[in-house]
Amino acid sequence: MAAECVTRVELHISCRGLLDRDTTSKSDPLCALYIQDSLGKWVEYARTEKIQNNLNPDFAKGIVVDYYFEMVQKLKFSVYDVDNETSSLGDDDALGDMECNLGQVVSKKSYASTLQINGRQVGTINVYAEELKGGNEIVNLTFRATNLDNKDFLGKSDPFLQLSKLKSDGGTLLVHRTEVVKNNLNPSWMSFSIALATLCGGDYDAPIRIGCYDWDEDDDNDLIGCVDITLRSLIDSKESGIDCYDYDDDGSHDFIGSTNASMRQLIETKQSGKGLDLVNSKKKQKKKGYVNSGVLYVSQCNVCTSNGDPRNAQSLHYLHSHEPNEYVKALVAVGEVCQDYDTDKFFPALGFGAKIPPGMQVSHEFPLNFNPTNPYCHGIQEIVLAYQNCIRQVQLYGPTNVAPIINHVIRFAERAGQENTASQPPAVLAKHVLAEIPKQVQEHFNKRGLAPVQSNGPEPPYLGGL
Repeated sequence: MAAECVTRVELHISCRGLLDRDTTSKSDPLCALYIQDSLGKWVEYARTEKIQNNLNPDFAKGIVVDYYFEMVQKLKFSVYDVDNETSSLGDDDALGDMECNLGQVVSKKSYASTLQINGRQVGTINVYAEELKGGNEIVNLTFRATNLDNKDFLGKSDPFLQLSKLKSDGGTLLVHRTEVVKNNLNPSWMSFSIALATLCGGDYDAPIRIGCYDWDEDDDNDLIGCVDITLRSLIDSKESGIDCYDYDDDGSHDFIGSTNASMRQLIETKQSGKGLDLVNSKKKQKKKGYVNSGVLYVSQCNVCTSNGDPRNAQSLHYLHSHEPNEYVKALVAVGEVCQDYDTDKFFPALGFGAKIPPGMQVSHEFPLNFNPTNPYCHGIQEIVLAYQNCIRQVQLYGPTNVAPIINHVIRFAERAGQENTASQPPAVLAKHVLAEIPKQVQEHFNKRGLAPVQSNGPEPPYLGGL
């Protein structure tokens, strides 16, 4: 069997405009992720944290899932208003569901949709997918602050920290939120552990934003101050503190600080009260990722006589009235996976090895819809319809010459590679509805700098001089 195209991705979830289910306050949302199993049953996979009194939550707890390129992985995100301490969600108020495929989320990277209850829109949800890099190193962190600005009129600030990584588009991605320390201008927060991949994508030089906020019960949290810094500077710094400021309208600067030390000092003095603790990094095997690879999906059908007369029930092309034949099963199985990575859902569908109308000449490269200027079909179902219509009109022939089809795909792939923009990856991944991709074809792709996904199997006898 060929190696699986698998990588780990972390899903970050945020919602906007949630229903308010509480009478004296706001909803306390939590998001649960369900994955559909092989029997079609929804099985709970993971949950985010609960956020109190918030109709526009950004959940700090990401959900890590294994992403398989060749599989259709159906997901359901369900948001609940949690007002009790029980683990069951059955007694909590529903705030809406959203169903999608994992491939849709990964291909778009940031997938936005509506939350619905019984077909009624009840808010929006955004799922941001990020490939995990940097292995499984764990970073242990401890923060404290001194002389915080007092944002409360009565009493003192109730500070908490938010750690975010900065994205390439200038936005931020929340990765951790500490607990709230009530009525304290010199707080010490509980130590916590976070995966290096989650904190900074495994990059010690990636910017991290640490923001300090004053918690308010009505969710109108006040920013006290923030600082942008890298993990490397935290580890290597020999300064006694990190200067963090709140820039007020009158030009004043309110200082908040967190002390840190070098890695050697941290290891030797874990209990010395330093403001930042970075110890116990543990490495595990790194996995290769396939997220955001380009995909060229070309549907190809072998209509040679080797498949048997389509009028015979034993033929692979026999059109059953009550179930799909083997070719339709293959078209749907592969197509449903690949279509998640395409924006317009238009796919070229080609056939080879048959006599085609009107002249009934043998062709080893023809569009299933018989339109040479536009061989594209919109969606997988249209490919199936074009195939079924084609089988009724062509005469199966031979030999099994795949060279013209392979060269057709290569031309498509090369053209797609040349048209890549800066935001698109230079690699093009060609996925075929062929029973096997022989070694000669694999080598032919490799010479062109292309990488077809293949399933190992015996080489067919006819390669047409490829």
